[in-house]
Amino acid sequence: MKNEIARIKADKTGVIRFLPMLIIIAGSALSFIGFFEIYNRQTANIEAEFRKEARNHVAALQNSLDEKLLVLDSIIHFFKGSVSVEREEFSEFVTNFLESPALDTLKWVPRVQDADRGDFEKKVTNQWGRKFQIFEFDENRKPVPAKQRDEYFPVYYIAPGGIDSDLAGFDIASIPDRVISMNYSRDTGKASATGNIPLPTDPQKNGFKIFCPFYTNDAPIENIEDRRENLEGFVVGIIRKKELIEESLKLISSRGVEVQLYDLNAPDEESFIYKYIPGQTAGTGESESQTAGGINKKMLYEEKIAVSNRTWLVKCSPTPALISLFRTAEPWGLLIGGHILTVICAAYLIVSEKRTAAIEGLVQLRTSELNTELNEHKLTEQALKSSESQFRTLVENIPGAVFRCRLYPPWEMEHISKAILGITGYPSEDFIKEEINIGDLIITSDCKMVEESVNKSIKTKEPYVVEYGIYHANESIRYIHERGNTAYDTDGHPLYLDGVIVDITDRRKNEEERERLLRTIETKNKELQSIVYVASHDLRSPLVNIMGFSDELEICCQELKDLLNNDILTGDDHKKIEILLEDSIPQSLKFISSGTNNINMLINGLLQVSRAGSVSIVMEPIDMNTLAGDVVENMVFHARELGATITVEQLPQCMADGPMANQVFSNLIGNALKYLDPERKGQIKVTGKLQGNNCIYCVADNGLGIPEQSVEKVFEIFHRLNPSDAEGGEGLGLTIVTRILDRLHGSIYVESEFGEGSKFYVTLPKA
Repeated sequence: MKNEIARIKADKTGVIRFLPMLIIIAGSALSFIGFFEIYNRQTANIEAEFRKEARNHVAALQNSLDEKLLVLDSIIHFFKGSVSVEREEFSEFVTNFLESPALDTLKWVPRVQDADRGDFEKKVTNQWGRKFQIFEFDENRKPVPAKQRDEYFPVYYIAPGGIDSDLAGFDIASIPDRVISMNYSRDTGKASATGNIPLPTDPQKNGFKIFCPFYTNDAPIENIEDRRENLEGFVVGIIRKKELIEESLKLISSRGVEVQLYDLNAPDEESFIYKYIPGQTAGTGESESQTAGGINKKMLYEEKIAVSNRTWLVKCSPTPALISLFRTAEPWGLLIGGHILTVICAAYLIVSEKRTAAIEGLVQLRTSELNTELNEHKLTEQALKSSESQFRTLVENIPGAVFRCRLYPPWEMEHISKAILGITGYPSEDFIKEEINIGDLIITSDCKMVEESVNKSIKTKEPYVVEYGIYHANESIRYIHERGNTAYDTDGHPLYLDGVIVDITDRRKNEEERERLLRTIETKNKELQSIVYVASHDLRSPLVNIMGFSDELEICCQELKDLLNNDILTGDDHKKIEILLEDSIPQSLKFISSGTNNINMLINGLLQVSRAGSVSIVMEPIDMNTLAGDVVENMVFHARELGATITVEQLPQCMADGPMANQVFSNLIGNALKYLDPERKGQIKVTGKLQGNNCIYCVADNGLGIPEQSVEKVFEIFHRLNPSDAEGGEGLGLTIVTRILDRLHGSIYVESEFGEGSKFYVTLPKA
């Protein structure tokens, strides 16, 4: 066994002796591989960047050409939208377009048939105040009257220049090449471009024309015959080629792309258009692509662009400036640096070989020590895991969420148990990662109270207990009970908060329901007291009248009977009978009837209040915009009679019984109309908003308002602001509204200023 170990060590020593040479060979090979890899990558980057820049250049050229076509199309629409276009209007409309250096001239060229030539020339002569004649140029470029043709296309409007231009009246149809382009444009309804032409404003420079046809408005143009018959003329634009190209290319950030353009529709000897080299004056002759930095001449990008009916070929090639941006010394640096590093590594290996033997002995000793420490660490780790598992089980079984958080808002969590998911709707991981903080969930009205409680606990070093509302993930409001204390370091400095959060929403709802039932009982008691009062007071007065005048009626009847029993009636007897029948008896009957009506009215009012509390209800989502609209529609005639306006803004949807909700808002809007101020125009507005789980609606008016001493009494049964008012009602409207809202789990309160108006606020559950 020892011999085998010795042999293995000897083999290992032999390998180590040859390792420096192997490192030198491998390092050199890797350096060359890295050199060529980076060099080729730079070449690929140059080509990719060049192609991107080339595509940007082509797109810029196409966009610039399209913009000029849009100018002509705008003039066509200008003509279509006008009954007639005067010369001054044309000139004013195209002035802004001519600010572009690429636009040389814009013209309007009408179609004039031979039979109308004389009349047309006379009409234009009268309009311009000088002789106008349709002309053409002879072989010496001198203007002569246009030869007779079936139709003429004279330059009528031209900018710049106007009627002073040398081309005003020139017949474009006298040039055969132009006629071909015009006929194509006329028969297709599309724009048509010409080849190279000298510019009217500078004959030493070249450009091209674009014809856009204009047809009679509303005339059919379904086929070629329709287009030829209904052609009104052409809008003509002359484009400067050099300015067009340089204008478009200077708008992009060029890093060295040479551009050459060719007209594929022109003969080969005339196909070259323009050559653009960044930072240099453009030439007029064709040239080969630039090459530099080892880039192959085949690095050439070609693309075609549309110029109306013609096609231009765009050839792009990289310049040395572009290549130099990406061809760096990095490959050479890697090659040289790789060789240097290889030599250093080989030398280090030779030196470290001598130290290896000594280190191996130390390593074996330390390995033995580490194995012992590792076994001890494993035992400690197992005990820690067992303790942690027991603690976690204990925490998870606590009825609530156990937490540790930072001291101040928004109280970011260091730890929080999984029970927080059921309380807030957010998993504990979201709190640990600080994607959500408990402070962000606390409802606004409770934030200050919670912060003050925590600050007091930190200051006094006593536990704190606080209850507050939070926004659940499902957008509902839940209430929680939190108990906690501050943890301190050995020097007494506060570190963090530890505590427990418990969901008390159900308990809070039970308490609120208990409070609501207590309020309902209190309200019922008040109503009962009011009813007892009515029975003991308001019913007593009409009953006393009925009893008193019944006795009076009985006496009158007895007197009448005694008088009628006399065998002979004297004149005094007749007079007494007349008084009894026409005065005493009718008066008694009138008071008896009045008392009976009062009793009947009170009994009916009590029945209405009772019915509002006993009729069956169906809670469902209510479209309050539709309901309020129906209520207002039923009252619009009465409102017009009173000169009042009723406005309904967008209202949120709520949960309620439809007929009962209709009765609530009918009573409130009816009361607003009843108590308008006759001194000003009545304005009633119905608004609404969402607040938590409730909808708050407001019926506001600018009427008489409610005196301060009566604000708390308006909801009492049979209470009337003005008992002497004939239209005041029985004082049951708001009592019925209150009874209905109690059954719909809603509420009502009023804000009023006497002489200014009132606002009734209705609360109902949101849908």
